[in-house]
Amino acid sequence: MSCSSLPKEVVLNALKACRDVYPHKNDYIVDSSIDGYTILAVEGTNETSDWLTNIKFMLKSDDCHRGFKNNANRTLAQLVLSYRALSKKNKLVFAGHSLGGATATILADLMLPHNDNIAIVTAGSP
Repeated sequence: MSCSSLPKEVVLNALKACRDVYPHKNDYIVDSSIDGYTILAVEGTNETSDWLTNIKFMLKSDDCHRGFKNNANRTLAQLVLSYRALSKKNKLVFAGHSLGGATATILADLMLPHNDNIAIVTAGSP
């Protein structure tokens, strides 16, 4: 899905959420301020430990970058535990920058078998 199939307001909110996620204690934020959409923004590379996640590029799990996949599974587990953003009535928009963009892409892939009402907005994603 290209950004052209999402309203401009959703894309702009998703990119803003990519910026705003960094000061939060969780590695993600959920924005449901636009009717019919839930934006899940995932934090990108921000700390030294994130660089270790990035460096795990040589290690793969199920033909996927192990660090990115581990980060996605951890974020998905937090999301499920908090029961947020899992409603199929809203389009679920995964967003992220850098490591967050890679994680958002993997999260969308993991959720797709359970919910096909998904979009991705990334910036600077590997």
